[in-house]
Amino acid sequence: MSQIKGVLPGVTLPYMMSLGRRWIRSGATFGTAGLLAVTFFCDWKDVLIYVPVLNYKFKKED
Repeated sequence: MSQIKGVLPGVTLPYMMSLGRRWIRSGATFGTAGLLAVTFFCDWKDVLIYVPVLNYKFKKED
């Protein structure tokens, strides 16, 4: 830990917390956009089998 303090003297825990608070909205926005993109480009059947009302369409009848 003392080696890190020598290399990055201005980096402290309160500073890192303020950076985290500053970037959390952007991270949530990019995460949501990524999730929507994956959902859009994947097969809808793979997603809708987990939705309780809509999954009856995809059940296999043996």
